[in-house]
Amino acid sequence: MSRSRNALLAAMAVFFLFAGTAAFAQETPSGEEVSAFAADIAVHMDASIRVTERIDYFFPSPRHGIYRDIPTRYKLDDGRLVDVPITVLGVTDANDEPIRYETIDNSATLRVKIGDPSRTITGRQTYVITYEAIGALRYFDDHDELYWNVTGNAWTVPVVRASAAVTLPDEVPADGIKVRCYTGPEGSTASDCVAGVQGNTATIAANGPLTVAVIWPPHIVAKVEAKSPGLLESAGAWSPLVLPVAVIAVLVLLWWTRGRDPEGKGTLVVQYDPPDDLRPAEVGVILDEDAGLKDVSAIIVDLAVRGYLKIREIEKQGLILKSQDYEFERLKEFNGDATLKPFETHLLTALFGATGTIARVSDISNNHLFYKDLPVIKQKLYDDMVTSGYFPTDPAKVRGAYAGVGLAIIIILAFFFPGVGFMFSGTFFGNLVLAVALSGVAILLFAPLM
Repeated sequence: MSRSRNALLAAMAVFFLFAGTAAFAQETPSGEEVSAFAADIAVHMDASIRVTERIDYFFPSPRHGIYRDIPTRYKLDDGRLVDVPITVLGVTDANDEPIRYETIDNSATLRVKIGDPSRTITGRQTYVITYEAIGALRYFDDHDELYWNVTGNAWTVPVVRASAAVTLPDEVPADGIKVRCYTGPEGSTASDCVAGVQGNTATIAANGPLTVAVIWPPHIVAKVEAKSPGLLESAGAWSPLVLPVAVIAVLVLLWWTRGRDPEGKGTLVVQYDPPDDLRPAEVGVILDEDAGLKDVSAIIVDLAVRGYLKIREIEKQGLILKSQDYEFERLKEFNGDATLKPFETHLLTALFGATGTIARVSDISNNHLFYKDLPVIKQKLYDDMVTSGYFPTDPAKVRGAYAGVGLAIIIILAFFFPGVGFMFSGTFFGNLVLAVALSGVAILLFAPLM
């Protein structure tokens, strides 16, 4: 291709670009769109590139801003994946005034979130994004190449016009530069674009998404090849969701080895007396691993059977209906009784005090006389089970520890990340937070089983 023809094609590309921009200035689109996308790409001798993107965007209704997802992962001809690190230097408007932005690394893309969450905008807006990349060049035996997805693949609105100007170092001979361009969605081989070379600059224009390949002789710029991603990074943005699966697997293993009851010997032998002189409440705790109100009631009935107190049912006549109450009468001294277990002594003391002889359920309930002692009685019952060797540790404390860890994870996430929308955004960071939250929920749900 002659120099004059290269210059003509470059001029045509610039003409189409500015003609399209003029049409944009005269006509107002009806829907949201990227009206024009122009990228200036400078290739440096150290193999780094500096990209300046001008995005003319139209908002038909109030919005806070845009997302620009810049591809950072590319697939080579041999099938290998490589990562191209990108550093954003700044975002401005058409008047070079800074615009608020933040970046989110999503493994395969770098998301630039542009806009102010406290205000909305409408109509035509211009965003100028400047960033640098390293490892974007490809190296072959007979040439070096910049293969660059100019517009990216993540736009959810039409990209009406796109253009790129790739400037190579002065050391690259102009007659050794070749240009290829591709249009359409990812994987498309269409080339509905205009390209040309003038001096050390290749200019490309298209109506729609654009990818360019600029080729020059080898061994001129430094050789810095892109690195292949690690195993976890290769899994992409959804890789953090492996975490809750792993947590559930560990929880199942812990339950299988430490949370469930051991299996019996398979032979049932009739036994008419409790094993090891166990109290009814102790048998109840062994069966369901929980010291509940029914176990405390069993303590009272058992103490009555053993002659420490008498239980009377009292019928009381109300204005309309009769009601039932229960009265406990102290029958013998229990302080210092070595045959009583600590939880039994504490229950009797809670009922009668040091010298009392009568206690009624209605008085205990109405005056809240038992609410301080009930947790202590349950704890002494658990302690007795641990001391007797029926549990390695207090079951209530084990369940509380699991529940505490699960709740702590959920509360911390809620405090530091109060918004939940990003958790379902499909980004690496959003999926990581979602994975940690699901892990906390799993731990919380497993707590009662441990």
